[in-house]
Amino acid sequence: KGKRVIVIGAVPVHGWSVPTKIAKNYLTSGEVKIRALPKSVYADRVSFLEPFYDYLRISKVEFLDPTTLFCNKSPYCKALDEDGDALYWDGGHLSEKGAMLIVRKLIEETSLINWKAHKIKKTPILKMQFL
Repeated sequence: KGKRVIVIGAVPVHGWSVPTKIAKNYLTSGEVKIRALPKSVYADRVSFLEPFYDYLRISKVEFLDPTTLFCNKSPYCKALDEDGDALYWDGGHLSEKGAMLIVRKLIEETSLINWKAHKIKKTPILKMQFL
């Protein structure tokens, strides 16, 4: 009782290694671009979780849906950030950049960290340094 619980939903799983695809495309075409996962494919893969997610949304548990970060307004779920850096270190596990998207969202939506109370210094790229 009295504990705060935050559940993070499933991140899009591409099913292929994002860094390997980047390297192959770069070697063959000189471009870093890779095809993204269609949002409809991701939705089909996680459709069995929807009743659970719906329950979380009406319960006292806080729920963060990564779909809003990785598959926002596009019909595709991105695997690269705006700078062309991989958001995954393989096909389904987030890289540091991918994880930082979720950390930023957690901080914005849940006020998870009270920066002053925990004496945490925010740096420009939002890495946390404990003093």
